[in-house]
Amino acid sequence: MIKHLLPGACVAVVAIGLSAPVIVSSRGRTAERKPTPVPALETYAPVADGAGRAAQTDDTGFLGVVVALQSVELSPKFDGTLERLDVHVGDHVKRGAPIARLDSRSVAQDLAIAEASLRVAEAEHDRLVIELEDASSRRARLHSIPELFAREQLEAADSQQDVAAARLRGSVAELAGKRARTSQLRDMLRDAQIVAPFDGTVAAQYVEPGTTVSRSTPIVRVISPTSLVIRFAVPEEQAAGVAVGRDVAVRVDSVNLTADGVIESVVPEIDAALRMVVVEARLTTDGGRARPIPAGAIARVRVAADPNHHEHDAVIVDPPSSAHAGSTGHERSIN
Repeated sequence: MIKHLLPGACVAVVAIGLSAPVIVSSRGRTAERKPTPVPALETYAPVADGAGRAAQTDDTGFLGVVVALQSVELSPKFDGTLERLDVHVGDHVKRGAPIARLDSRSVAQDLAIAEASLRVAEAEHDRLVIELEDASSRRARLHSIPELFAREQLEAADSQQDVAAARLRGSVAELAGKRARTSQLRDMLRDAQIVAPFDGTVAAQYVEPGTTVSRSTPIVRVISPTSLVIRFAVPEEQAAGVAVGRDVAVRVDSVNLTADGVIESVVPEIDAALRMVVVEARLTTDGGRARPIPAGAIARVRVAADPNHHEHDAVIVDPPSSAHAGSTGHERSIN
């Protein structure tokens, strides 16, 4: 009975052994048996020419999303009506270029009234300064020869000086308030013109001219194409293959473009649900010019191999069969 079962048992052992390859060195010595390794990190060797780079970046790698770090939604600084819009989606704008303008006629009228009121307050302030000087001068004369004046006159002179000083202080406070109001209206009149805060591209338009907008209403969104980064996730078991400063190759199929980048940050924790590590790499510019990659595009990322890491040559061999159990020269290399 044992003779009938033994061949089948040997077959089972051989089948199990085939699923667990043995790694040996290039000199043919057998190392310890290990489980099937995790697929290696997709890598590439950086090259200088664009043709070689494009050839190395295929449809494999990690999926990522292109993100613009410098992005802003422009909103008005006061409530009003959008009088005009000077840009459209896709327009390139320079820093300080006009984007939109609010209807500022009511602000201009309020400013004219405030400036007139300020001039009146300044004139009143000048009059009170003169009044205080007269009161101070009269009090000084009376107190210089007090024996010639009654006590009531000296006290009246003191009181007149105190009243003049109090009026002047009130005038100074009123004058400061009117100047602040005038300055505020001038700023509002200037802020009626909305300008680009940096060189960028108009990515979205939210309202049309004639719309009533508030300070919380975005008008357009501007992004900077020179601040593009690629964010991608790496499986937990491959996280050791990425590091800050490592080169990456990025391919965006939607615009048929290949670009280089450098890893700038690696999140120091693993996402508990996805078991992934989020990595962020900055895309390099093309001779100082921004690359025409749309923010939000899906890209594939390949991480360069660590130039400081050198592994010994290794091959994967089949475990010895019953016919070659004592042989160590039958090796099968797997590329």
